[in-house]
Amino acid sequence: MTPLNSFKRKRVAIFGLGLSGKVAAHMLLEAAADVVAYDDNERSVALASGEGIPTGHLKIMDWSKFDALVLAPGVPLTHPMPHWTVVKARNAGVPVIGDVELFARERALRAPKSPLVCITGTNGKSTTTALIAHVLTSAGRDVQMGGNIGVPLLMLEPPAENRIHVIECSSFQIDLAPSLNPTIGIHMNLTPEEIQAGFASYPGLAHRMEEIGRIGRVVFINDSKATNADSTEKALTSFSEIFWILGGKAKAGGIESLTRYFPNIAKAYLIGDASNAFAATFDADGRVAYARCETLECAVAMATQDAAASPGAREAAVLLSPACASYDQFPNFEVRGNLFRELVEALPGLARSQAHTQKPEARS
Repeated sequence: MTPLNSFKRKRVAIFGLGLSGKVAAHMLLEAAADVVAYDDNERSVALASGEGIPTGHLKIMDWSKFDALVLAPGVPLTHPMPHWTVVKARNAGVPVIGDVELFARERALRAPKSPLVCITGTNGKSTTTALIAHVLTSAGRDVQMGGNIGVPLLMLEPPAENRIHVIECSSFQIDLAPSLNPTIGIHMNLTPEEIQAGFASYPGLAHRMEEIGRIGRVVFINDSKATNADSTEKALTSFSEIFWILGGKAKAGGIESLTRYFPNIAKAYLIGDASNAFAATFDADGRVAYARCETLECAVAMATQDAAASPGAREAAVLLSPACASYDQFPNFEVRGNLFRELVEALPGLARSQAHTQKPEARS
């Protein structure tokens, strides 16, 4: 449970006595707040009273004495018209908040830098919330999941520096949480008409699986940003017939972790300082034919020729994914990738990609 010490000795009106409203009432009472709760449903009022929650008809209360109105999610705040409690609160200058705001204020008081992930939107909220919580829990982290999914927010363990809260928030809850400031906020309002088109048209960043163009069935991919084996792994899973240009200043471990993807490699073209080490890996494995090219110019020319002559009917990829830093031959990976793009764009018969790659800001 999350104590609400930020409301100690404050007078709070609560409207809406569903589960979240009753939990808020109990936690405020534990914090020695002066609580008066009400609901338009008389049975809900009776049940809350039976649980020890002070109740009273808020229509006849002096609202100038309240420090806040805690409104249940879904009770109209603005549309189609404000609920009568909202009107009374606003006329008296009383803040209208919800259970998420109670949590946000306690977090600010107790552990303002504690990790907080909030997920909202129309579709996909619950799945995304559960997935994030599962991944973090699997990684051995202290995770609390709840909110609009499963456990009410205030029933979770309180914020702490090493505890991650993963919270599903409805739009109603966010409307009532003016001080909510998550570490990460995710909006899952993904509809075919609005967001999907944007994803489909997004060109990606330069040097990151950047499609330069095609010659027949051969596609040319600039993945110069892949400066280690882990980054290159993603590229090697994307194609089944790869003419792989790699090498440079090798990182620890080389390409040993990539051997499982060697069946996808039609041929490799080695450049830079790592040529000897990578050739030794290929020799030991025995599945990959390779050529020592030394320079990128030589590698592009050989890979293009070999890919065009290959008998396969599937798409073939001439892939620059070096699995290495660039600074043995180039100042940085951008210069390396730009040269690859220039060499490919100079090839006869190239049909350039229709996508216009977004270029990141220049590094200082």
